[in-house]
Amino acid sequence: MYFDISPFLLFCCNRLFEKFPDVQDLFVPFRGLNSEELRQNVGLREHGLRVMGTIEKCITRIDKPEKLISMLEVLGEKHIVFDTKIEYFDVSIV
Repeated sequence: MYFDISPFLLFCCNRLFEKFPDVQDLFVPFRGLNSEELRQNVGLREHGLRVMGTIEKCITRIDKPEKLISMLEVLGEKHIVFDTKIEYFDVSIV
């Protein structure tokens, strides 16, 4: 069974960009794009799929905390350079 999660991912990104407009500016390819342009943007869809892939990896490592923590630390280090704030990850925004 295949489920296309892309529309949900695009919805989440749009909501994130609406609530925190400065986040959209962190993504150079998405700067200045309106909601419709974002919905059509292949790069945004690909980023969303990478996010979902990371969530899937977290789930599969839930019983291996040392591997999960290591993976999340590496991911966190990558995002520090973007001045990523914890409030950007508030799932209640969707």
